[in-house]
Amino acid sequence: MSAKESTDLHRLVRAMCSVDLVESQWTQELPRLPVPDLWLTVSRYLASLKAVLAPTSSLDEMFHQIGCQLTRDQIESNWRQFERTDQLVKQFMLNEGPELQRDLKEYANKCQNWATEFWLQDMYLSNPVPLPVNSNPFFLFPRQRFATSNEMLMFATRIIQFSVDFKFRIDQQALRQDFGSGHGKGKALCMETYKNFFHSYRMPHEDMDRLLPQSRRSNHIVVASCNQFYILRLGQDPLDNPYRRDTSSQLNEASIYEQLLRIYRVSREHARREQQQSAGGGTGSGGSGRGSVSGTKRLARVGLLTTENRKQWARLHKQLSHCSPTDNSAGGGGGELGSQLKTNSSSGASSPNTNTESLRLIEDCLFVMCLDSLVSGCGGNHHHQPNHEEPVDDVQAARIILTGGGSHLFTANRWFDKFLQIIVGRNGVCGINIEHSASEGITVLRFLEEFLHFIEANPLAHSIRRLSVTAEADSESCCDETPATGTFSYPASKQTAQTTNSNTIATTTTTNASSSITSPCYVEPKSPSVLLEESDKITPLMWHLDESLWKAIDEAELKVNRLIDNFCLVIKEFGHFGRGFIKSQNVSPDAFVQLALQYTFYKLHGRLVSTYESASLRQFRLGRVDNIRANTCEAWEWIQAMLACKQRNQEQQQQQQPEAGTNPESRPDFEPAESSFIKAITKQVEILRYTIIGGGPDNHLLALRELAKIRYGPAPDDAPELFQDPSYREFLNFRLSTSQLPNESGITVGYGAVVLDGYGCAYNPCEERIVFCVSSFNECPETSSENFASKLEESLLEMQQLCSARSTRNSSSRIK
Repeated sequence: MSAKESTDLHRLVRAMCSVDLVESQWTQELPRLPVPDLWLTVSRYLASLKAVLAPTSSLDEMFHQIGCQLTRDQIESNWRQFERTDQLVKQFMLNEGPELQRDLKEYANKCQNWATEFWLQDMYLSNPVPLPVNSNPFFLFPRQRFATSNEMLMFATRIIQFSVDFKFRIDQQALRQDFGSGHGKGKALCMETYKNFFHSYRMPHEDMDRLLPQSRRSNHIVVASCNQFYILRLGQDPLDNPYRRDTSSQLNEASIYEQLLRIYRVSREHARREQQQSAGGGTGSGGSGRGSVSGTKRLARVGLLTTENRKQWARLHKQLSHCSPTDNSAGGGGGELGSQLKTNSSSGASSPNTNTESLRLIEDCLFVMCLDSLVSGCGGNHHHQPNHEEPVDDVQAARIILTGGGSHLFTANRWFDKFLQIIVGRNGVCGINIEHSASEGITVLRFLEEFLHFIEANPLAHSIRRLSVTAEADSESCCDETPATGTFSYPASKQTAQTTNSNTIATTTTTNASSSITSPCYVEPKSPSVLLEESDKITPLMWHLDESLWKAIDEAELKVNRLIDNFCLVIKEFGHFGRGFIKSQNVSPDAFVQLALQYTFYKLHGRLVSTYESASLRQFRLGRVDNIRANTCEAWEWIQAMLACKQRNQEQQQQQQPEAGTNPESRPDFEPAESSFIKAITKQVEILRYTIIGGGPDNHLLALRELAKIRYGPAPDDAPELFQDPSYREFLNFRLSTSQLPNESGITVGYGAVVLDGYGCAYNPCEERIVFCVSSFNECPETSSENFASKLEESLLEMQQLCSARSTRNSSSRIK
């Protein structure tokens, strides 16, 4: 590859990824990610595949595996496939491999991090799957107890205050430096992705999404309430200190709380009216009624479109951006804007498009604050709708943070493209949903743990008493009935509403100077951006939808409800021991858990599969993630030894008690499995260590594959045979996707399985317990989150027995 071609490639990848990868004070002293040795990479590639396809030394031995659920034909086919892959690797090393390795080294010399852009594109931006379940993870807080809506809104106020202060520290690069733990202990870590927390947006595109860095001068957030979106302006300057207590500060506690309360009241009132009118016989769909409900426009639940397949959402996003009142469209939006508004921009060619303005304001916001509350079934008719007092267990709460819980609950009250969605529920369900391409879970955990420390040091009760809000005691009446006089008012309009046809609202006469947004005569003639400059501090977003967009929202609702119903989650708190016991055995807790997951999968499915565990590369400049692979031949050998011990124990019991059957109190002697256990642990630690210092095969092979498209052509048939091989697809088919997210704050983290016949498993190894979030899909008959969690507990207890017996024997040996 020539120098010009290398430079062109650099520009191409940067343009494709649309991500600002530049040096800063946080990165310039960190080392660059090294390019691994090619021979090492292909050797590690083959070793990982061997564990999946041919873990034994001979085909005959393959036929005699304990617990294998593959047929003889499948075993033989896998063996032959691995032999062919071994030959393809040798050909690759003689032909394309060295050329592509040279290209990669040239490219690496011209960029800050050769892996991140390729990884970001492949892992996220080119993946068209819907974001809920498939990509965005959940971070569930410990359950909150809100006696009143005041407390809920004050909790939301506190998160806003804390978040803006956190942003202030990021922008000033004053955030305390992160350092590695475990095997990377003491290493300074790259802090760049913190910059994405409040300035990142995943823009849908038909070819590939773009990760858009937003203006550092954004000074507003979006508040979602009852499926309606509002702009809450935080201050003239986003770098204002959020803890200024003078009355002129737009970020003081009372000011934020007041605006949230006004949004909460108005949105609930409009949702209640719509529900009443719908129950009275109005049109409830976007069909011939064009979104109308007994003469009132139906709420435009535009947030549902962000749950769509990314390519479909890209097409709808373009359509939404170009839709205007002149396109014979119906209006919908926050508060009465959904039924009565028409902007003055509809007649001028140079005026901004209302939908484009609303989309831009969401894209540019610091984050989305989702206030979750139900109003007599305002969400829809998909299922029974619980009230605020109905108990919600941890799994239900996690599903709400991950997906919104369905259109009958809060899925339409989300905007999944924004990196940070902070969710505060009236029922105490609180947490965060993130768009994962912008940063890793461990950075979000830091943000959340610091917030929980902040809220602990600043109890809500103090603020509730100080504000002395009289509009609400221990009741929802202020939100379910008519709002207080003057709530959410805007400057006088010279027009008033007069319906001229079923789709638009004409305006002709003057109104009262302080007309409330909930007044029947209220009309808002201006676009959101104009209102943002002229209004108080809050602005409802407006939407104009044509009939095809109403239909698209209905279709998105059906799809996401099916996706959510298909999602199966189990939260398993394993309380028998935690990382304390594991470390007492001189064993790596992460390696221990990874072996337990391999053991569990084999018990259920009779084979090992490609396994993903996130490995942080943040000790390098602009480093993100690689994959620690736990599917090893050493793990397979240990599993066979464990199963042989159990099999031998069962045979002995049957011989000793042929009539009574198996004695459930009898435990296998796992001593024969001890040596293979140590080998498997040692191998897993070796893989962990070389991966976190940049030696993993996944990112390296990905970069070579993408560079091959430049050198040999973009068509699949142009690629080296190594990348067309079925084994390479199996290498990337992660039926077991795992991640360690340690914290002692009670934050639960989880996500969906990445393939239909697989599992997702996030885990938190606490000192005395381990919390697992196991996910799968109901439609797959082969997988079950319940079965996996149950077998996982069994596996961990057997491993405890093995370790305890080993420790006892070692102690006895030392005494003698």
